[in-house]
Amino acid sequence: VFALAATAALLLVLLVGIVNRGFRTVAQSGQAVVTMTATLQNHGEADMMHDAMRADVLAALLGARRGDAAAIADAAKDSHEHEQAFREALNANRALALPAEIVTEFEKVAGPLDAYINSARDIIELAAKNGAAAENAMPAFLEAFSVLEKEMGAISDVIKHEAERVNAEAAAAGARFSLMLWW
Repeated sequence: VFALAATAALLLVLLVGIVNRGFRTVAQSGQAVVTMTATLQNHGEADMMHDAMRADVLAALLGARRGDAAAIADAAKDSHEHEQAFREALNANRALALPAEIVTEFEKVAGPLDAYINSARDIIELAAKNGAAAENAMPAFLEAFSVLEKEMGAISDVIKHEAERVNAEAAAAGARFSLMLWW
């Protein structure tokens, strides 16, 4: 009877250990999915700000054509807000525990981001003083836009690949845990 009770206790302790390990694995997989979801959300926000700043520049140019100083001032204000939101979204991703490949992509975007933001600021400032000069600066701005767009696209591809991998791992961990419980 003692041997049977000891065997049952040993099996119970072993079962609790296995279940505990399974729960930890599933929880870690779930946390990885949450991190990738936050990364995708932040990156989407940053990408929207990339486009919003282009719209701000175009609004400033339109204001300059119309001689509307208030429209140019609004575009400058909006551009500043969009720049802040852009940087906040990128910084939020930098604060996450992400794979080195994604971190490397975020580091690559710093230079193009600064060039783009500076070009947007310059054109909006020019629009307030000299609309024709602001319009002449557009090709350089659009080039900075395209360079940043390419970098943002590269980041999107790396994040998407990692998100797919994390999601597959989480699904596999859940399936293994379910199978383990049935056994």
